[in-house]
Amino acid sequence: MEAVRAGRLPDGPAAPLIKPLEKALEEAREAAEEDGREVPPEVEVLQPTSRQLGEACTAFYDAVIEQDLVHLDQAPMTSALAGAVKRPLGDGLWAWSRRGSGCRSPRCWPPRWPRGATG
Repeated sequence: MEAVRAGRLPDGPAAPLIKPLEKALEEAREAAEEDGREVPPEVEVLQPTSRQLGEACTAFYDAVIEQDLVHLDQAPMTSALAGAVKRPLGDGLWAWSRRGSGCRSPRCWPPRWPRGATG
């Protein structure tokens, strides 16, 4: 079974959750194995660098502009995109600001890093 990938920046607000999450996931897999239950898929917690984040945000933006990536006019996503604010990362790279306006709910986030992002 393919590993599920979940990504957060190692210095972002979710950083303190990375090690406990990895430990809990491993314990859940071990417990399921010992009890003879179906073992949940492996989850790899990705910790992208600032460069990878900038490349992913740029790839996402470019895909929207080129209409390779569209959504079905869901209100939360439309609101998030309308209020999105960029923040500089240096070297010409940028990321979406966590402090700008727009929706911050996980249901407004893209489901995975865009294709073309390096990792």
